[in-house]
Amino acid sequence: MRPGLGLLTSIILVFVSFFVIISIINLIEDKVFASIHLDISAGIASGDITSNSAVLWSKSNSTSRMNIEYSLDPNFSNYTHNNILVDHTSEYSGHYKLTGLMPNSTYYYKIWFSDTYNPSIVSQKLVGKFKTAPLTDDEETVTFAVGGDLGGQGYCRKTNIGYHIFSVIKEINPDFFVANGDMIYADDTCPHNGPKGIKGWKNIPGLYPSVLNSSVDWNNISDVRPIYLAHWDYNKADKHYQNLYSNIPIYSQPDDHEVADNYDGNSEFYKEPFKNRTGYKNIVYEGLRSFFIYSPLESYTEEPHRIYRSFNWGLYADIFLLDSHQYRSASDIPETSLSNKTLLGKPQLEWLKKSVINSNATWKIILNDVPVTIPHCFTDQETNQSRCDNWATDNKSKATFTKERTDFMSYLDKSNIKNVIFIVTDVHHPANVLVDHDFDGDGDKLKFYELLSGPLSAYPNIPQPLDPTINATYLYRDSGFFNFGLYEIKKHSDNKTHLISHVYTGDGLIRPGSKLDIVAE
Repeated sequence: MRPGLGLLTSIILVFVSFFVIISIINLIEDKVFASIHLDISAGIASGDITSNSAVLWSKSNSTSRMNIEYSLDPNFSNYTHNNILVDHTSEYSGHYKLTGLMPNSTYYYKIWFSDTYNPSIVSQKLVGKFKTAPLTDDEETVTFAVGGDLGGQGYCRKTNIGYHIFSVIKEINPDFFVANGDMIYADDTCPHNGPKGIKGWKNIPGLYPSVLNSSVDWNNISDVRPIYLAHWDYNKADKHYQNLYSNIPIYSQPDDHEVADNYDGNSEFYKEPFKNRTGYKNIVYEGLRSFFIYSPLESYTEEPHRIYRSFNWGLYADIFLLDSHQYRSASDIPETSLSNKTLLGKPQLEWLKKSVINSNATWKIILNDVPVTIPHCFTDQETNQSRCDNWATDNKSKATFTKERTDFMSYLDKSNIKNVIFIVTDVHHPANVLVDHDFDGDGDKLKFYELLSGPLSAYPNIPQPLDPTINATYLYRDSGFFNFGLYEIKKHSDNKTHLISHVYTGDGLIRPGSKLDIVAE
């Protein structure tokens, strides 16, 4: 052997070994990447539709890129593509706002996720569609559905059926759907045995506790956060839910159970029933955070958890979505001239006044998450004091919010605002209510309607007496079944604009007596 050959051989062996090791590492990495399974288990959705924009939403199970294609062509022969990064900071959810859209047009979109390191690893591709709103001066018929109260009191995803009522709404094909609140019950559970006393009902079990369970440490975010996420994951895994949300645009608003029953955002302690339990602010924050994570809506930079907002649907309708919990005062505070007690908070109330009076649409449709005519008053077991949870009163409790209601209604009355409709869920029964009352005392009455529906899938309540302090009348009331409201606004042969409402059952049938035809003044 020539001198130096051993050294050369050693060098060659080192290089060969190096490349072998690199190849093995690459092979291992490829196998690791290949084992990543990107999934869209919560489906896709569009929301906060305007005449020229929409927010698209979906959620992955890992850090990845959310890919979006959208087109006016259902075959996507000509499309626009964009993508955004999703990671743990948003629980792998993505919100992407489309702009520059054509008004009163149907768009089709695809969403899928791709691995950030290996783009060849992708999730399934899901396809959806939505219709943009017409321009403000367009006389276009508007049809929309409203529902709330989903998965409460053990009425969860029934085995082999699920939330079938969503597919009923989808088949009707309204222009949009308003998720009016209580779209999860974070303060409840979904046991396999279903609702108490209901034979034959078996749930797909929800493997999570109530956020109110004594074992949950509200001071520990790692305890609280997963509970809210699990409740949303459970409901959104329903195929009927996904079927609706991928085909009909959504306007989302929470009520109270997205956080906890009858919560308010300005207390240090939860009033019912854990008055001295610490960490209450954490459940308020985490409940609202999870609502935004799972909803197809845009977050405001100056106020990330702002829910109240408005949308126009042509000459016939402006819709206003309210938030009756985040800014409210504690409900047990007596209502006096000095207490400044509020349900909406001053900024939201002033916004609502200005928005309604500046509306040029025929109908001013206020989507509230609690009623204005049906009292929810009860006695606190600890203090033995009666209090009310919405704008209505039973005329017995001193702890009410009626002063703020009178303020707003007097403003409408004095301004002679016509064609105001309140649409709500929350009370777990359908009803149509007419109010004809002189709120400002000038002899000229304010006339408005409150239209109620629900529950989508929760305990069906019986109707309660109306607020005795205002001239309110039931035109229709019903109970004992799952339901949603359907509303159509259009011009009839009499050359007047009509708003026609119906209550639909979970079987897709119009409930007898529920039809209300209101002619614009």
